[in-house]
Amino acid sequence: MMPQSIFRSWKSKIFFDEILHAPQVYTDSELKRIKEAGHSGIWLAGILREISYSDIFTEFNQEKNKQRQKALNILIQRAKKYDLNVFVYLVEPRNLNVSDPFWKKYPEIKGTFGTAGVIEYENGYAMCTSDKRVIDFLENSTANLFKMVPELKGLILVTASEHMHHCLSFATPVWPEIYRKQYPDLCPRCRDKSPVGIVSEIINAIARGAFSVKTDAEIIASVWGWTWYEELPHSKIIDTLDFRIAVESFFEKGGVKKEKSGRQIRINEYALSYVGPSKYNQKLFSFLKKRNRRFYIRLVLGTTHELITVPCIPVPTQVYKKVIRAIRLKPYGYMSFTFGTMPCINLKVFEKILKMKTLPKNQRKFLKELAEEYFPGCNPEMVYKSWLYFASALNLYPFSNALMYYGPICYALAYKQYPGPVKGEKMNPTWLPLPRDGDDLSSVCKDYDEKTIIQRFEKMSEHWQKGLTYYRKALENVPNEKKNNELSVAEIIPLIFSSVAHIFEIHLLKKNWQPENIKPFLQTMRKELEICQQALPLVKSNKLLGYHIEAGMHLFSAKLIKGKIRHIKNLLRTNKILNNY
Repeated sequence: MMPQSIFRSWKSKIFFDEILHAPQVYTDSELKRIKEAGHSGIWLAGILREISYSDIFTEFNQEKNKQRQKALNILIQRAKKYDLNVFVYLVEPRNLNVSDPFWKKYPEIKGTFGTAGVIEYENGYAMCTSDKRVIDFLENSTANLFKMVPELKGLILVTASEHMHHCLSFATPVWPEIYRKQYPDLCPRCRDKSPVGIVSEIINAIARGAFSVKTDAEIIASVWGWTWYEELPHSKIIDTLDFRIAVESFFEKGGVKKEKSGRQIRINEYALSYVGPSKYNQKLFSFLKKRNRRFYIRLVLGTTHELITVPCIPVPTQVYKKVIRAIRLKPYGYMSFTFGTMPCINLKVFEKILKMKTLPKNQRKFLKELAEEYFPGCNPEMVYKSWLYFASALNLYPFSNALMYYGPICYALAYKQYPGPVKGEKMNPTWLPLPRDGDDLSSVCKDYDEKTIIQRFEKMSEHWQKGLTYYRKALENVPNEKKNNELSVAEIIPLIFSSVAHIFEIHLLKKNWQPENIKPFLQTMRKELEICQQALPLVKSNKLLGYHIEAGMHLFSAKLIKGKIRHIKNLLRTNKILNNY
């Protein structure tokens, strides 16, 4: 049997009532595209209390719930035409904001207070699962969901995430220092409980509700964040789950990348600069096979938080290795995530292999054939050579969650800096639609210091530029409509890398600001001006450049780059500004 592949459209916005707008996003042409690419299903994020009916907490039953159910049913019927299944992705029981009227009616259900890493319910209380009504709510609402949306294929369940969704979401005995610090503020009913019991109870309650209506419902439990609750291979959680529940993990989780210097870098995020599978996943999947339990592998292949504001980081050689290794693990299926889903050469690698009866044995041969298919009229040998250079550039990436999530990498081309000492304004998380005016980059240098970051991004830009030389030549005879967008992506990446190096050069000057620093500051600003001027026509030609799928906005755009160009020119020519320093 062909492995399942649960995909999603990049046009679907996870934080903007995704299910309600699904019929507008998942048109016939979009569903046909997904099916022809080799996928078997799609998933959408939902909140149980907003998409179902509750006999336990009737105040959740709003008119919009019916509208979302209708949207799901419309989508499912449309997807059936293309033999695509539909799944809902749940993070439950979802917290409610501190000001929600629910807490006035049910103060006794109020659990641990927490600040989620998302805006919607940022400061809120967990619905305490020690109160039986919460577990009953999960089971009952899930059963009702499958009654109201009877052809829903299944659910993907996350029980550890950026959300506050149970009383031990962010503190458990597995992390003693954090646990001891937070202990007085944790829900007194849950703080001495086993987190394993809480998590397995939530998953099993939802599964019971689903199976009570649809015995063949596909329930998939994600291990994302389970290290908060139990050490590998999470045997206590897994062994207490209904045997029909499948388990899912992302390929890079718990990875360690050894650099030439001997330094070992932790990889605990989606990555294209690291292939995998991690030892964590090898151990987990081995355990699941022994238990004869189905498992899914989450693959993020188009782009990652390493540079999420380009549609694709074109490193097919890395993707080829990742996909081959994933298939050899013989999972029941694969799952995409919110980003990395824009149509691109990386996805073509996966989709082509997915439809093959036997695995390709020669990377070079396979990718040259793919290059000829994807770029008719190209020089496949030269394309392959350029991809090798791109991979060598990305392998130098200073992988760090702090740098990727809070640093200016994804919006470097729009990021403005000023002369003078660091003011200490914090950097906002990149995945949220927030201002980008923080100036204290010290907080993102936890794993690599500024000098190392500068050196790495300069080298990455140099390596990538070498590959670009071959890429341009290789695509000379390819029709413009096929090559222009591809080249705009490949050409803007080294400009972004250079821009990041400039940003950290200036930050070092600002950290130790002296009046004489104005000269090197302006010299770097002139180099940054050239970068922005080169980037501007690329961004004008490709509207997807700068777009962040999770934030749902452009972190850089032609307008923002023009603003930065004006800003730099003003700094260079306005003596009044410079004389203040």
